[in-house]
Amino acid sequence: VKPDQGVLYNNLGVSCLLAGHNQAAIDAFGKAVEKNFRESRVFNNMAVAYGCYSKEVVAENKNIYGQDIKPNPLSDEELRKFAGSIRKVDGEAEAHYRLALHFQEKYRHKLAIDELKQALQHNPAHFKAYNALGVSFDNLGDHDAAIDSYKCALQIDPKLDYVYNNLGYSYLLKG
Repeated sequence: VKPDQGVLYNNLGVSCLLAGHNQAAIDAFGKAVEKNFRESRVFNNMAVAYGCYSKEVVAENKNIYGQDIKPNPLSDEELRKFAGSIRKVDGEAEAHYRLALHFQEKYRHKLAIDELKQALQHNPAHFKAYNALGVSFDNLGDHDAAIDSYKCALQIDPKLDYVYNNLGYSYLLKG
């Protein structure tokens, strides 16, 4: 591996993370991104380092000493920093969609909605983004917007059973 290859920095970040050195891991993952190593695993690794995954997933990870890796929950500043790192590298719909899913897991639905709208600007046919948008609107109590989002997803692909389920639930919540 050449020193200028991003995969080297990704592997270094994993080693730092396993040793419990989260900040060093974050720095290494950032260098991997700078070297145009844009595989999804570097973002997943960075998310673990920032503590974006749920406690159940993180609790299963252990460092090389057998200690649990349990990062502290993200502060708003750390979350914005992580979101900024994704946007700088990949402005494509899928990156915004995946970041929105992280926000949804943290019950930050307004941030998720912002990311999903950006995903849809890049790919107006992203039916999963419309469905996720509906979920966030439902969680915020805006059932009319949720219903509209689910209908958009179904216009793209009318065979999506789970979207029909969400649409029906949204109507139920609306009353």
